[in-house]
Amino acid sequence: MKMSWLAVCLLLLAACAPEPHGAAGDLRLAFAQSSLDGPCPETATTPAPPPSLERLRLSLWRADGKLHERADLRLGPGEVVEWKASPGENLILQAVGVVGGAETHLAHAGGIDLDAGRPAQVDLFFTPVSSVGCAARPLSSGRAFAAGELLLDGRVVVAGGADRVFAVPGCAGCLELAASAAADIFEPGTGSIYPTARLHQPRLLASATPLANGNLLVIGGTSRLRLEPGLWPLRVDPADLVPSFEVYLFAEDRWIEKPLPSGRVFHSATLLSDGRVLIAGGGTEPAQATVETLVYDPSIESAGDVRPFQYPLHAARLSHRAVPISSNRVLFVGGAAGTPAAEVFDPARSGDPFVDLNFSGADANLFFFEAAPIPGRADEILLAGGGLWDGAGLAAPAAENVRVLSIGRAEAKVGPAMPAGRWLPAVLPLSDRRLVLAGGLAGDDVAPLAGILIFDPTADSLSPLEDGGKAVSLGAARAGAAAVPVLGRAVLLGGLGEGEPLASGEVIAGRPWDVP
Repeated sequence: MKMSWLAVCLLLLAACAPEPHGAAGDLRLAFAQSSLDGPCPETATTPAPPPSLERLRLSLWRADGKLHERADLRLGPGEVVEWKASPGENLILQAVGVVGGAETHLAHAGGIDLDAGRPAQVDLFFTPVSSVGCAARPLSSGRAFAAGELLLDGRVVVAGGADRVFAVPGCAGCLELAASAAADIFEPGTGSIYPTARLHQPRLLASATPLANGNLLVIGGTSRLRLEPGLWPLRVDPADLVPSFEVYLFAEDRWIEKPLPSGRVFHSATLLSDGRVLIAGGGTEPAQATVETLVYDPSIESAGDVRPFQYPLHAARLSHRAVPISSNRVLFVGGAAGTPAAEVFDPARSGDPFVDLNFSGADANLFFFEAAPIPGRADEILLAGGGLWDGAGLAAPAAENVRVLSIGRAEAKVGPAMPAGRWLPAVLPLSDRRLVLAGGLAGDDVAPLAGILIFDPTADSLSPLEDGGKAVSLGAARAGAAAVPVLGRAVLLGGLGEGEPLASGEVIAGRPWDVP
C-alpha cells in the first residue's frame, strides 16, 4: 500500500492550574496538514491527498512504563485543541489519528518534559497504521550499505554507503558498488532528511554505534563492494578496507578520524554499560576471519581511541551478530566456520569474559543474517535469513533459516518459515511488540526484495504485513538500507534498489499499543 504521510506539529505550552503535584500544562495542538513529496518509490507516483483527521487519541507514558494520562479529542477545521495534562518528565507520547471511527494514523514522540510555565514544542510525523510511507525529503544522494544509528536526541545519522553502482563485465548479475563520504540526518518528528558534515573517508559496510556521550562511532568499512550471485553474496577485496574509524561530534557537527590497527568489515561494535565499545571479529571471507577484539574508549584524548582487548573471541567470526542480553552481557552468534556457534561476553566474570554457548536443537551458525531480541520474551532472540555453514561451506539461504534462541536454556529451535530465503533482511521491533522483517537480497540472484513479514511473538508466527486484508510491500525493493528502530517504528533509509542506490526512506508503523 503506497500512501502519503501526514505531517503534524504539536505545540505544548504550559499554563497554571491547581493540581495535587503541581500545575497542569495546556497541551495545545496545532495541525499543519499537507501531502509529503517523496518520491517513494523513486518512480513517479500520484500522491494521495492527506486525510482529515476527525479525532485524536493521546496517551502519555512515563519512563517506568506506567500510564501518565490519556485524552480523546475531537478535531475540527481550524480548531486549536487544548488538553490540560499533568506535569511530568521524560514522557512518551502516542498520538493516534481517527478517521470514520477507524484508527488510521500513528505517531510517537519521546523525551517530553511538561513543566508549568515553560513552553515545550514537539513535532509528530504521522504514518499509516500497519502500513508504509515515505520520508518527506530524500537523502542528499542515493546510498546503499550505509552506517545508520539513532542519536540520543532522537535523530538518525546515515553515514557513508555506496552511491555508485556498476555492472561487472563478464560476470552475469554481478554489481560493483563504490563508497561515498556523504552523511545525512533523518528527523523522525518531521520526516525530513538533510545533509550534515561529510565523513573524512568514503566507506560502506561500516558499523555505527551511538555513544553514551551523544556522539556516534563509525568503524571500518570498505571503499568498494561486489555483489555476486552464488554462495558468498558480498565480496570485499582486502586492499579496499578502510583502516580508520570516525567519531561524529554531535554538538559540533563534525567528524574526527583516527587510525585502526587494521581495516575491518563484517565485524560487530557493541556499546557496553561503562561507555566503551567492544569491537569483535570481522574479515572478508571465512579464511580471513579473525578472533581479534578491540575496545574503543571515549575517555582517551579528545575523541577517544581504539586499543587491543586482552581476550579474543573463542571462534573467528565475520558477518555474525552481537546482541546485548540481560545483565550487561552480549551474545555473539553465527559467522563462525568452526565452533562454538555462539558465545557470551560476560564482563562480570574474572579472567576470560567469553563463555562458549553450544545450542541444542537446530543449527544456528548463520552468515549474512539479522537478529533481534523477541519483545516480551526475556532472554530469547530471533535470527532470520542468511545461509548456514555446514562445516565445509556456506549453503544457499533457505526459507527455513529462521531460529528462535533461548539463552537461558541454550536451545535453538526452527522458527516459522519465510516465503523464500533471503540475505540480510532488516529485522526491527515495532511498538505493538511484534518484529518486522523487510527487504534484503534474494538468495539466487542477489536482487533486492520488497516483501515485509511480521513475526508475532504471541503465536510464533511469521506472516505478511497486511492493511485492510491486503499484503503491504515496501514502496521500492531495497537491500542494504540503514535500518533503525525509532520510537516503535521501523525506519529504512536508502538501500540498493533495482540496479541503483535509493535516496528515499520508508517507515513501517505497527498498531497503537496499550503499554510502551
